[in-house]
Amino acid sequence: MNMASSAVSAGNTSSFVQGYLRRALPTSLGQARTLDFPVGHSIAGYQRMNIATYNGNDPAVSSLRVHFSTWPTTPPSAMGADPSCPITYNMGALDNGSWSVLPLGSGNVDMNMTLYNRTYTNASTAFTIMQNQSGSWAIPSMTMGACGSPPVTAVMRTGISQSFTAGTSVGFGTAQGSSALPVTLLAFSAEAAGNDIECKWSTASEVNNRGFEVQRATDPDHFATIGWVEGNGTTNLLKSYKFLDEEVVANKIYYYRLRQVDFDGQFTFTKIIACIIKDNGAVLVEAFPNPYREATTIRYMLTRSSMITIEVMDATGKIVKRYQQGLQDAGQYTMPFSGKNNGLSSGTYMVTVWADDERYQLRLTEND
Repeated sequence: MNMASSAVSAGNTSSFVQGYLRRALPTSLGQARTLDFPVGHSIAGYQRMNIATYNGNDPAVSSLRVHFSTWPTTPPSAMGADPSCPITYNMGALDNGSWSVLPLGSGNVDMNMTLYNRTYTNASTAFTIMQNQSGSWAIPSMTMGACGSPPVTAVMRTGISQSFTAGTSVGFGTAQGSSALPVTLLAFSAEAAGNDIECKWSTASEVNNRGFEVQRATDPDHFATIGWVEGNGTTNLLKSYKFLDEEVVANKIYYYRLRQVDFDGQFTFTKIIACIIKDNGAVLVEAFPNPYREATTIRYMLTRSSMITIEVMDATGKIVKRYQQGLQDAGQYTMPFSGKNNGLSSGTYMVTVWADDERYQLRLTEND
């Protein structure tokens, strides 16, 4: 198959695939691609999907097959709170239908996705992408990018770190809500400030905003509140905030999020960000969980732009997997790993992250 982004056009209302469309993915994790899938349905018509693999993909996933279908009965019900952005999707899904994505091979794909919805009849005012991976619909977390309010005709969600299993389809559709963001967050960052970490954020508008709980974790699944910053109630003026975390040490990744609280007690969470005070070297690498069963997620943070190669060795020192990530900017990256899913036995593995000519290692233990 042709891997070029231009190999398939975006299509139009009179030219689309009514059925299945498979497109090839790059053979290296560091190669980005933007792929259009101009699919559709005999009743719903042209329903295009776009997938942009901003961080490339696991080369074990060699292609993706996309198909669009209308809902068999009524659309799924309300998805509830967004796990990464301060908004609640309190209405049933958009009624045009859903896309199914079937991978050839198992592995991870970091992607931005856009759904170009048409022929819907129940559109509300706030939209995002929802996902069905294990039999139930939910909103996927974002690993990068900003929260926003996309139009219904081009619903985009950034930073989807999608784990694919060979032969298992993943569904995507459009979740919606009756109101836009109660707090429009423009930016949220965390940076080293000497021996401390400073969190900064800004808002374009606020409605009924009492304030923000600042939450921190060393394991991104377990957060604790470490501070409070007063909000500005209701305002359409640009507001800036900051919080200094002085209870940190060097060479450890810290994760932060905000819990935005209204005066009536309702609350929403922002996306999760990460920061490290690094006193030497370019990389910090860790994994959660570890030890683990079935699969774990390798996380590494770069303090500067580097050419990255990741090697996985078994207990005998044999390299069993190698990922050529290419040049990556400073920031946080994730990669799922499973010996079992790669046809390997359980046991001990050594992960080596090469940043230019510097080596950083992590020991993994996979149990039966």
